Amino acid sequence: MVNSVGVGNNTWNNKQIENVLTWQKTINDKHAITLIAGTGAISNRYDGNGGGNTNLPSNDPKDAYISNTIDPASQRPYQVASESSLLSYFTKGNYELKNKYLFSGTLRADGSSKFGKNNRFGYFPSFSAGWIVSRENFWKSKSISSLKLRASWGQNGNDRIENTVSLQWC
Repeated sequence: MVNSVGVGNNTWNNKQIENVLTWQKTINDKHAITLIAGTGAISNRYDGNGGGNTNLPSNDPKDAYISNTIDPASQRPYQVASESSLLSYFTKGNYELKNKYLFSGTLRADGSSKFGKNNRFGYFPSFSAGWIVSRENFWKSKSISSLKLRASWGQNGNDRIENTVSLQWC
């Protein structure tokens, strides 16, 4: 029977901050405008170290130490560190006409430490338009109390790649 021992220390440090500003204005009960702007930042760090060993000279748990070995080559130390960060800026504008015609536009810029140094930011726009049909004077349906049609388009992305992938192509 092969016995083994292992030990590890792992530390995760995650920080996040979000800032959002909103401005709203209604004009003549016909026009409603909302503007939103904000930033976000995320910082992640992982540190780990430890080791393991197999084929200890004793099966007694009191003797289960990494340094207690018959064969020094069976000792496996490890040390690892990983760090990443994300910085985001975003803005959004909403316009509503007569409480039934809706327009919206968004622009988001996300910068990641995982991206290559020559292409650190991704830009993600989106647009939408909507019509609340059930608020029109011609709407008489008793069975459908609310009907809204909406069309939208947008781009998205992610940084779910390993921290060092962008360095492989530099």
